[in-house]
Amino acid sequence: MVDVVNASGSVTEVTEVDEVTELASDLVTRAARLVRELRRRLDLPAGIRVLSVLDEFGPSTVTQLATAYSCSQPTMTGLVNQLLEQDWATKEPHPTDTRASLVVATSAGAAALARARRLNGEAIRARLEQHPSLTTEELRTTVTVLRELLAVPVPEDYE
Repeated sequence: MVDVVNASGSVTEVTEVDEVTELASDLVTRAARLVRELRRRLDLPAGIRVLSVLDEFGPSTVTQLATAYSCSQPTMTGLVNQLLEQDWATKEPHPTDTRASLVVATSAGAAALARARRLNGEAIRARLEQHPSLTTEELRTTVTVLRELLAVPVPEDYE
């Protein structure tokens, strides 16, 4: 056990955490903050996140999208309707369930997602230019680590 003094000055006993766990936690926290900051600064429509989910998982039902997006089905229905209105997605018949349909990104949706990703990249590039000590190789390593972590199946203990 280790004593930790919090912002209010009180002492809390916590189990000592190994360095890898601390670094992993910091990685997730900082990545999430970076993504939230980019969303605020670039003011991208919520539909871009749905297109990103479709890009990751492929054609999906509204229920599957709601689960992947961590929102209610009615909320996802509204988001999908916005995508349909913008011609960023279409609905196609589900191949095995006649009661359901699949939401599929259109070429216009793919182009909107590509534009959003380019804007994200440009914003990160601008920040990197403010930190000359950070190298392209370090960025490449960071991307490689994240790519590899996302390729590993989630252990059952953490699902």
